[in-house]
Amino acid sequence: FKVVLASTGLCPRLLEMVRLRALALAPSEKYVSIALDGMTLTKRLTYRKHSDTLAGYVDCGSALREGEVADQGVMIVIRGLTLNWKQVIGYVVCRHNLSSSALGDIILNAVHAVTEAGLVVKVIVMDQESTHGKWIREQGVTERHPYIEHNQDKIYVLPDPPHLIQNLRNNFLDKRVEFEIDGEPHTANWAHVKNLYNKDSEKVIRILIL
Repeated sequence: FKVVLASTGLCPRLLEMVRLRALALAPSEKYVSIALDGMTLTKRLTYRKHSDTLAGYVDCGSALREGEVADQGVMIVIRGLTLNWKQVIGYVVCRHNLSSSALGDIILNAVHAVTEAGLVVKVIVMDQESTHGKWIREQGVTERHPYIEHNQDKIYVLPDPPHLIQNLRNNFLDKRVEFEIDGEPHTANWAHVKNLYNKDSEKVIRILIL
């Protein structure tokens, strides 16, 4: 993607590739999710000879760039829901985290672009960054109303399962997990997880996996 992803924001060339792929898909094969995949970046500037510009500043794909050097990146990826395929369609770079308004613009622009390319967005997947949670609350997404609407279609907003598991593990490591059974309070911590694993390791038929 180094050649195709020449600038931040949604990439027109990749979206055109998606549009051509969509032409060959049956209606049931056009359902996709949009995922925001964040990553930490090394802070540095790189000179781009072909455009005579410096890359590495905060840049969300708009005409204006901020003067700070970016330390976070967000890839925008679509993934088939009924077919096993995925495609990066753009990226942005920021410092710390995106604001909820900037995040919202990126999500809605991606939904619009992917829809225009002929696919049907059914799910938005994101991790548990504080900005993501703020945007979700601003959209009125709740357990009873787990979706946003776009052109009168429901698009469900889901947390990224690997990050959910990671956060659950971190809570066991760093804190006590409090819960109730039949109205009685209980607590659990990492020692209980280790004890369960050790006991399971002694069994011929095991229920836990590494």
